[in-house]
Amino acid sequence: MIYYSYRSNIEGMFKNKTKNKKLLIYSQDGLGLGHQRRTSRIADQLLLKSSDFSVVTICDSPLGQVFPGFSRQTYFRIPTLIKTGNGIWESPNNVCLRRVKSRRQKKMKELLKEFRPDIFLVDHMPQGALGELIPIVENVRQTGCRLILGLRDILDNPAIVIERWRKENAYAVLQELYDHILIYGQEDIFNTRSAYRLPSHVASTFCGYVSPSQRDASPKAVNKIAHQKKGRSNTKRIFVSFGGGADAAELLRDVVVALQYVSRQHLIHTTVTVGPFNPLQFEKETISQKVKINIVRSTKNMLSKMLDADLLISMGGYNTISEVLFTQKPALVIPRKGPSLEQSMRAHCLNQRGILDYISYDSLTPEKLSEKICSLLACPKMNNNHQLNLRGASLAASILSRM
Repeated sequence: MIYYSYRSNIEGMFKNKTKNKKLLIYSQDGLGLGHQRRTSRIADQLLLKSSDFSVVTICDSPLGQVFPGFSRQTYFRIPTLIKTGNGIWESPNNVCLRRVKSRRQKKMKELLKEFRPDIFLVDHMPQGALGELIPIVENVRQTGCRLILGLRDILDNPAIVIERWRKENAYAVLQELYDHILIYGQEDIFNTRSAYRLPSHVASTFCGYVSPSQRDASPKAVNKIAHQKKGRSNTKRIFVSFGGGADAAELLRDVVVALQYVSRQHLIHTTVTVGPFNPLQFEKETISQKVKINIVRSTKNMLSKMLDADLLISMGGYNTISEVLFTQKPALVIPRKGPSLEQSMRAHCLNQRGILDYISYDSLTPEKLSEKICSLLACPKMNNNHQLNLRGASLAASILSRM
């Protein structure tokens, strides 16, 4: 992974480029990849549409920059914070939270002084982790910078989010300082605006799901997959994705056992991506002896593997589901058990509209999982009649370019 240093990249990249419009993105991703994946797709679309933009993303992932970007985009890393529960944060090295927050704020203030953004896109939390953004967005606002909040479709149980935002002063910050709210979802699937009581006088737009673009799935790649399928036997291809994988250790074991049962009824070929944060120290050969599957920690061509599959099995994280919707493949979703209800709520909303199938974590057993898999392989369930907007990155980029 690439770790960007502040002095060698930020100063050099924007020297003598004062005419460029500058977008700064705040992406808090201490454990997982979701926020960086979503914001990187939006940044990519913006840079494709507008040659006069430059982008810096503030990230705290321990992996640094995960997704490749354009030459006019760089990442600025700050110390990592990990969210372990509702309003509960930890430092990976047990460093005092107050000290970590202070370091993060200091680095961000230095960046703001050097970069001087025209637009500041804040992902997920208007107040930032531990309220760290409150003094920063107040200062940024005074420079004439436009402040935009980006929200995924579902955050958590609305009652929990509303209480937390009130306690952390997020509503006051949002009402007083922000110019626009970009909602990465569809109002007819989940009304984010009303569910979380977003301020009515702050403009908001439902952009649609931030899914892969057609550029990510080129016609050449799709034609190649179609050609390969013509000569394929009756073997069913299953692709399993656990996102970042931090909370998927138990689920991996259940899936492996379930696939053993499935293999007694169907010829299957399975690829499982366990995720870079999965705590299991597994041996690929050991697990593969139990059932013929290819287990990897991550893959660079995930979208092509998803397009090649007959069935997708995944957790219910935003980015994974956005990719599932893009492929239009039969899908079985297993939402994580907590601490947030986000994944369960998303799976339920999409299941109600017949878009995908799901099984709750609490009722999960290898036997029930294998029954679901066999049923979907024998009779795929898909509802292509529901109109999905999968151009969230493009619409968000268009709005940002006009700010």
